Amino acid sequence: MPEIRYTEQFIEDVRSIQLASKRREVRRRIEQLSDFPDLGSSNLSESIVEQYGPCVRKLIVNPFIVVYEIDNQEDAVNILGLMHQRAAW
Repeated sequence: MPEIRYTEQFIEDVRSIQLASKRREVRRRIEQLSDFPDLGSSNLSESIVEQYGPCVRKLIVNPFIVVYEIDNQEDAVNILGLMHQRAAW
């Protein structure tokens, strides 16, 4: 089971979510990545590729996108950032 690791950028991004219930929902969805790291999609918008590169995945937690990468060598899922869906073009 992969370890979930959070970047400082993601932690800062989550602080912008005002509703505690939405922060909990984001956390619950991310926890699912421990069992199902391929749960998210590799169908990325141009803005995600520009900011994070082409090898990341996205997990939708309406109205947000959690951007993460799978590190098979270290058996980890790195949670890189959180963005509003409207910011993904």
